[in-house]
Amino acid sequence: MNIGSEPGCIEPGFIEIECEIIQDPVVLSNVVEALNLNAKWNSGGGRLKTAETLRLLKRQMTVRGVPNDPYLIEVSATSKDPKMAARIANAIAEAYIKFRLKQSRQLLANEIKSFEESYRLEDKEIRAEQEKVEQLRERLGVPNPEPAEEQLKTNCPAYFDERQKLKDWRDFQELLGKKIEQTKSDLNQPHRSSFEIIEVASPPAAPSGPDRVLGALLCAIGLFPSVGGFLLLKSSRRPSD
Repeated sequence: MNIGSEPGCIEPGFIEIECEIIQDPVVLSNVVEALNLNAKWNSGGGRLKTAETLRLLKRQMTVRGVPNDPYLIEVSATSKDPKMAARIANAIAEAYIKFRLKQSRQLLANEIKSFEESYRLEDKEIRAEQEKVEQLRERLGVPNPEPAEEQLKTNCPAYFDERQKLKDWRDFQELLGKKIEQTKSDLNQPHRSSFEIIEVASPPAAPSGPDRVLGALLCAIGLFPSVGGFLLLKSSRRPSD
């Protein structure tokens, strides 16, 4: 499996972390389920427990960064049945991509929840500030309609400052509302994983050692950076040679 990103986007240790994620039970348990390995790998005593099947699966797979290429990860599998080896490697890649898709959608859902909570808090603050501004208007005798900005700032600075604070909060809440709607729209859009299989595994032509070894399965990776508390999806492609 090959993983690719733009130059400069991959931090030191990124590929190693992704290799660990691919081998995590959260990902591999979906491989076990998809291929029905608990039943297929039973030792004559009925279905295996998933924990045992995961141990067997990890012995039959290899995940590593491709030498001299910081954008690629290689996934390989071994089996006495070469077709099964190919199925395992492909299933691992597909489970990994689905995991990343689910993770990105969960990030968006979490962003929406956080934004909505901030919106509610802002609404509470705005109502309190609005009451404060009205009380200050009455106490200072600010006419309605209000005088020009400069005159108001000169003659009623306390009222002007509080009114400006209220305006700033309303502007921020409006921006927050737009961000919530945009993030909800993003969540409802069909998602394309930025982790892409670029070479599907296939059975080897000849055995290698006691088991048949599967060649590299290749995927391309992009990143989901978080900037300033807002989720920014960046489409990343491995640069053309």
